Amino acid sequence: MNVADDDFPNISWDASKNALYDRHIQPPMQKTMSAGEVGCALSHVRLWRMLAEHADNVGPMLILEDDAAFYDSNSRSRPLHGKRRGFLEAFTELWKILPATWDILYFGFSPRGESDEVDTGAAIFPLRVFRPEYGFHTHAYAITRAAAVQLLDNGPVSGPVDVWLADNNWFGLNVFCAMVANEGYNHEGRSLIGQIRTQSDSDIGMSGRPVSRS
Repeated sequence: MNVADDDFPNISWDASKNALYDRHIQPPMQKTMSAGEVGCALSHVRLWRMLAEHADNVGPMLILEDDAAFYDSNSRSRPLHGKRRGFLEAFTELWKILPATWDILYFGFSPRGESDEVDTGAAIFPLRVFRPEYGFHTHAYAITRAAAVQLLDNGPVSGPVDVWLADNNWFGLNVFCAMVANEGYNHEGRSLIGQIRTQSDSDIGMSGRPVSRS
């Protein structure tokens, strides 16, 4: 992968704001990105640049990391409201209610702080759509060309790419998250595209958290 000088992240980053939302962050607040985090950031920036270099009328890009797993109620012990449903049905319903002004749409997200909920009305598929205050993950999201250009204009990335985005409030972009309502942790929602960490060989160490020792 060819890397432009402007695309390489600042590997030294300040975790002070991140620590307000992640109880695992410990002093000192000045952190150094892991090699895995650098590689992850470079991959996302490279995709943003590929999208930005297209014509103005190009459609949005769906970005998936290698451990992404699409929602399928068949994989759950209980059918969703008595029916077996999956990602495509949820996405079809989501597209009807998603505000047209969106710039980034997360299909998988771990929200922190307050959420600005979107009225999903009488959606056939039970969805939760909201604007996040803060949160983590970049394993599954869609992004418009205009948003990609804006992120590149505000680069380089400093720190883990998901934290950099949230720390900077996504640089004023219109960001939404979509989840399956009434599922997941505390029934706050399950990601439309989750992660299967046990089936991946991810070596992306988290520089903001202490290294665990067995």
